Amino acid sequence: MILESKPYKILGHLITSEQSRYEKIFSFSKREDTLLAVLKRNNSHSIENVSMGTAVTNLTRMNFPTMYGKLELERLIVHTGAGFPLVTVNIVVGVVTCSDIMSILLDFAEEQIDTNTVYEIAQNALHNLLGKNLNN
Repeated sequence: MILESKPYKILGHLITSEQSRYEKIFSFSKREDTLLAVLKRNNSHSIENVSMGTAVTNLTRMNFPTMYGKLELERLIVHTGAGFPLVTVNIVVGVVTCSDIMSILLDFAEEQIDTNTVYEIAQNALHNLLGKNLNN
């Protein structure tokens, strides 16, 4: 329950008053409660604070059928979703393997880390995974 409510606590003050659930979400984000105390203890109660350098989520091997009539599933790509608000994490790495192909998605907010740095990190990670220089 805490993990699911964390984005509402951290980001709820950004909701506009035109939204149907504005009052409930906005008031929850401002309430002094146990969740806020936990977030403050970890210094992750505000989008101004990076609470984690890198978050990794690995869905492991997904055993989906590879054939759907005449269509063949070549790969599956996972989007990490809102489990980690991007402005509070430098990079979220989503990993999934399907059809014997590992897919890796790097998700980030340019407010926290610049694109060139993420590109360098991706190149280094691929080099380590594949054991070769990718620029050749």
